[in-house]
Amino acid sequence: SQAANQKANEKRAEELARLGVQNSYENRMRLRLYEELDALAKCCVFSGDHISPSDLFNGTVEIEHILPFSVTFNDGFSNLTLATRKANADKDNRSPYGAFGHSPVGYDWNEITKRVAALPKNKQWRFAPDAMERFEREEDGFLARQLTDTQYIARLAKAYVEALYGD
Repeated sequence: SQAANQKANEKRAEELARLGVQNSYENRMRLRLYEELDALAKCCVFSGDHISPSDLFNGTVEIEHILPFSVTFNDGFSNLTLATRKANADKDNRSPYGAFGHSPVGYDWNEITKRVAALPKNKQWRFAPDAMERFEREEDGFLARQLTDTQYIARLAKAYVEALYGD
């Protein structure tokens, strides 16, 4: 898996050099997200506007957190996509359904859901009407597990220190 990722990043670095763009983590991420749009005919999942390779680096397109980072603190690849600057601004700090579920002018929720169907499964659920509630349920479970694990590790560390230095 690491070898495959390394090879993919080398190809992205070559593509960035061909485009005359700096080889940085963010630019490689933009290319990786762009590759994911193959099934969408390289268009913004929200607006349906076509995204060209030059759009990736000229400010027309932004890396968008599907579920708002300000709420989820999730900066993982499964919570990222590319969006036009306008769609990203229109979405604001809302879930995709919260922003576009009522098909505001310029957006069609039915068309968005068709485009979403071409995304990987680990991204599709984030567009559902209950995505924020689902995240909160899973997050609560995650936090509870983390707290339990932290308590267990703290007890082990205390026992270790006591064994080394006495009570």
